[in-house]
Order: sequence, then structure tokens, then C-alpha cells
Amino acid sequence: MNHTIDHWLKHTIVGLNLCPFAKEIVGTDQFPHFFSPAQTEFEAQDKFLEVIQEMVESSLSSALIVFEDWEVDFENFNEFNQAMNELLEDIELSDHMMAIGFHPQFQLADAEASSFAHWPNSSPAPLIHILGHAEIEKVASLVLGKEISRVNEERIKNMSEAQRKEHWPWKF
Repeated sequence: MNHTIDHWLKHTIVGLNLCPFAKEIVGTDQFPHFFSPAQTEFEAQDKFLEVIQEMVESSLSSALIVFEDWEVDFENFNEFNQAMNELLEDIELSDHMMAIGFHPQFQLADAEASSFAHWPNSSPAPLIHILGHAEIEKVASLVLGKEISRVNEERIKNMSEAQRKEHWPWKF
């Protein structure tokens, strides 16, 4: 799974420029990957807390938690991701960190099921990207957030089916 995630990050997220900040950190020590064998929400939460502690102790600005063995559907994973953001509030870290969820069946609430708008957040496995304060500020300062989403959707829509299969084989 490690190779698959690295390939997806470099080839799809950075290669297609789906995230304007990814190029700076993907493949660097600034963006460590934590692979979790969690198969339940409780195990996943334990790993999330471990990574949060590591981020605080090591002053990491960003981290990725990959739940490579967790067979969880998108709806339940999305609820878990929301719960982790609430947990960050409860432990008074929500001003310093934010959890962003990615999933093979990722769906935006406000887009049609067939929309390519979902694809940038469709990952090979369920994962959470924890953004630190500096990254949150970058994202918050992006007035063009909606524009990036629109450009990404259009870019993917204009790809051939073969190209989409190359970048997101799990969707086929």
C-alpha cells in the first residue's frame, strides 16, 4: 500500500496539480505518512491521537494517516473524520490542526453522484490528512478555493477514460 499511496500522491495529486500546496511537501520530511492497521473506529481513533501527539512533540506541520486495512464505507468514514475534527476541538487543538478525509468512494455533499468534482479526494485507501496551523492559514487565505475545485473538476472531465483509469484505477 505504501507504494500505491506514494504513487497516487506524486503522480495524481502533484502530477495533475490537484492541490496547490502538495508539490512543496509531498516526498519530504515535512509530510510523514503513518500507516495504520486499524480495522475499527476505536483503533483508528487511537492512531489519530498518536499522530496528533507526534505532530505536537515534533512540531510537524502536516501528516498523513493511511488506514490500509480498514474496510469502512465512505459515509461512516466521513462521520469518523468529522468526529476527529470535533475531538481536536475538545482537546483545544482545532485552532492548530484540521483533519481532511480522503476515501476511494469520496462524495461531496453538494455535487451530483456522477460529477468529477469528487475525484480529487478519491484515494486508494481511507486516509486522513492532518493540516497544521501553517497549512490551515494557506488554505484559509485561498479566496479561490471554489475556483480550484472547478478547475480540478474540468481537468478530470477532459481526461480520457484511459487517463482517469491510470490515476484512479479503484474507481473502475
